[in-house]
Amino acid sequence: MKNLIVSTLRLGLLTLLLASSCFAQILETQTDSPGGILNCGTCSSSACSSAQLDTFRIMNEGGTAGSSEVSEIQSSDVTNRMIALFSDATGLGVACDAGTATTRLNVTTGNTNYTVTEICICQGSTEVGSATGLSIALSAGVKTQTVSISSDSGCSSNTVRVIYCGDIGPIGGHGNQTVGITPDQDHDIPATPVAGKLFIITTN
Repeated sequence: MKNLIVSTLRLGLLTLLLASSCFAQILETQTDSPGGILNCGTCSSSACSSAQLDTFRIMNEGGTAGSSEVSEIQSSDVTNRMIALFSDATGLGVACDAGTATTRLNVTTGNTNYTVTEICICQGSTEVGSATGLSIALSAGVKTQTVSISSDSGCSSNTVRVIYCGDIGPIGGHGNQTVGITPDQDHDIPATPVAGKLFIITTN
């Protein structure tokens, strides 16, 4: 496979590429801009708590990748807690296509007391895909995980979120536990190219 990152100003060329055993994903870049506390509603099989979430950052197509580490701090054992969230409040500008999204989380200060057990992608309060039963210990490094999603026109204009949920512990009497995330990665979400957007085209 070969990957081509293209700006979709020349849709004739992309139509030809996509007709030749290729598929497209829109690039949603994580940024340093903070967000508020927002839950995804139906996202997560059992309501993933967003209490005191620090690692909530804005993502957008064509954005400037972040460079500042943000810390998530927890002082007691918890399960099914939101660990990181990335949100595009304006939507993708295009519908999600059925396919495989690729999510990335750059852990720059590792802590294996943090374990990601689920990653979900949603538009508004509707889940469009999730990867469950995970066991990703947050040691230092980029954590890459694929997520199968369904087609959904709501991705075009509704808020789109990528949410990491998991467990923290055992902490015991060891005091506050911290994991550091640097929001400098892309999430690649399947979508049909439209003019003026940045996509990655994968060719066989």
